[in-house]
Amino acid sequence: MHELGHNLSLRHAGDTDLPNNKPQYFSVMNYSFSVRGLTAGATTGIADYSRDVRSLNEPFLDENVYPFSSRDYDVVHYCRNDPNGPYITTARSKGWVDWNCNGVQNRGVVNADVNGDGQYTRLTGHDDWSALRLRAGEIGQVGAANLPDAPTPNNEPTMEQEEGVLPLDTTPPVTAAATDSAAEWKDRYTRDVTVTLSATDDISGVSTTEYNLDGTGWTAYTGPIAVTGDSRHKLLYRSTDFAENQEADKSLTLWIDCGHGHEHDPGHPSGPDS
Repeated sequence: MHELGHNLSLRHAGDTDLPNNKPQYFSVMNYSFSVRGLTAGATTGIADYSRDVRSLNEPFLDENVYPFSSRDYDVVHYCRNDPNGPYITTARSKGWVDWNCNGVQNRGVVNADVNGDGQYTRLTGHDDWSALRLRAGEIGQVGAANLPDAPTPNNEPTMEQEEGVLPLDTTPPVTAAATDSAAEWKDRYTRDVTVTLSATDDISGVSTTEYNLDGTGWTAYTGPIAVTGDSRHKLLYRSTDFAENQEADKSLTLWIDCGHGHEHDPGHPSGPDS
């Protein structure tokens, strides 16, 4: 259907070849959808041409407004921070798009190169269906002179470009926590503890990992977390991927008692042989 579109006067950006990979251009002519097709929730591999002319202005992007699509198609956009992509599919059901790939939903406008061409411009839409033109010579017009076939542009996506468009990601990352020493008893430690977090994601990659120690608020994880002071500490942690799937909060309890060992632990055996 992509190649047929060329014969019907369509190009990779609608009526031109550039700029390509426009997120709001829901058409199989778009490199972002030319191989895998468009997706709409659980329905994948949809072949369709664009039906809307709305623009997307890269210098002034509102992450709270999802690009309009009369068919509820999912958005594919460039995400420069993701090593796996770099073109991420975001489900329309999420209702917002992390255009600048910082892992949070910004309240104001942001600027981002969402089609990966290295520029910050207004990306125009295109109504493909109303622009289709059949150039068929005598087949289309009885008695008309034979017309030569219009050449198909020989600038289709490379294998690398095709592999750069990731499938829809609906699974959140998985985060693991590790301490620098083993507990003396259950969750009991006789020294301060350092906790290291590590996260993995199968498709779009991990965007951010954050933690909340003792209810002090969520903080971006940048390195090992020092848990200090005699007390029962609770560490919450989670990760988010580039497709905005957020992991359910995980928790780790660490009871630090540097001065007394087990003697005050009512759940630990007492006595000289304990």
